[in-house]
Amino acid sequence: MYKLHTEKQLKYFDEVIRLHYEEGYGEDRISQILPIGHTTASRWIAIFAKEKGIISGTNDMRKPQENTLSRVKNDDAARAKAARESFALQYIKDIRKLDPGIGGPKLWYMYKTEFGCDYPIGRDRFCRIIDENNLKVRLRVRKPRITVSTHGLPTYPNLIKDFIPSGANQLWVSDITYIVVMEEDAHYHFCYLSLILDAYTEEIEGWSVGPTLDTTYPVEALKMALKRIEGKEVNLIHHSDRGCQYASRGD
Repeated sequence: MYKLHTEKQLKYFDEVIRLHYEEGYGEDRISQILPIGHTTASRWIAIFAKEKGIISGTNDMRKPQENTLSRVKNDDAARAKAARESFALQYIKDIRKLDPGIGGPKLWYMYKTEFGCDYPIGRDRFCRIIDENNLKVRLRVRKPRITVSTHGLPTYPNLIKDFIPSGANQLWVSDITYIVVMEEDAHYHFCYLSLILDAYTEEIEGWSVGPTLDTTYPVEALKMALKRIEGKEVNLIHHSDRGCQYASRGD
């Protein structure tokens, strides 16, 4: 330990160190505040840094032993995290051997119930482990049946068998498609999009989305399309796949 000999050293040494390491002042600024020279301030800081093992050019006052301990703690934490994730990964693989189709949310619930406090790991991290290891279950979506042509309702003959439109608003083509809406726990449901497309311009003239295949939504799409040609003289064919929605009586 550096011994303080003179009255000036006894009086100002600690203040020099405080100003440098706590306030971030350099030797020039310190020599302006305290009645000591730049060289003296620089020498005292160098002596203190050497005794405390502080790296030159930094204000890190931690001792080398403290730095080493911090690194050890960080390494231990990293190893503990890796061990928890490895344990979770093995658990996922073991359960998947018994039930290959089980989804991530259910796996997380089972893991949390069985090991929650002993091997703590967050739900989001658990799901990322599944994704990062390509263990996500590929969901098979059941395709709904949209077109029902055997309904027995009256239909019109096919007017476009040899028809090629030469301009807009000559031929509109209607269709219904489904949209998969994903929910939690790998569940899903459908909604249905009714469309009317101009066969020449390929623009969508009308559309409507609904939770069912009721006739209401194709009618709404048709009404939207008809508003776009109000007041125009057109010779228009409206074509569909003759599904029950298009053969029904609309309001």
